[in-house]
Amino acid sequence: MALKSKIPRKQRNFLRKGKLHLIKHVIKAPLSPQLREKYHTRSMGLRVGDLVKIMKGDYKGQTGKIESIQIKKQIVNISNITIEKANGSKSKVPFKPSNLMILELNMSDKWRNKILERKNANKSPSKKEVAKHE
Repeated sequence: MALKSKIPRKQRNFLRKGKLHLIKHVIKAPLSPQLREKYHTRSMGLRVGDLVKIMKGDYKGQTGKIESIQIKKQIVNISNITIEKANGSKSKVPFKPSNLMILELNMSDKWRNKILERKNANKSPSKKEVAKHE
């Protein structure tokens, strides 16, 4: 997704008022070092069912599966992470995708497999990887 303006105000406006099929490309998170080495890519789009680790905030270090994604608000809800409200009911805690790290991918989607195959086909081993194998 390419933004047409470099002006931060216009970029924020685009994310607030933009079309959902363009905004969904912003909902990404970095892969864990093991997945990064396996799939030769740095980040992936989030999907329901991915196992993620929280990297920032009050819940730092906790893990859970993605329960729901709100594309318009750019918010991810994770199972088993709730907060108790004043009236005693429980509410889901919203997280920004940039504060998460993917530990395990949900590979039930055939399109996601094709994306990873396409990315792996274009990657050649880096200098570090070649040095490790020698």
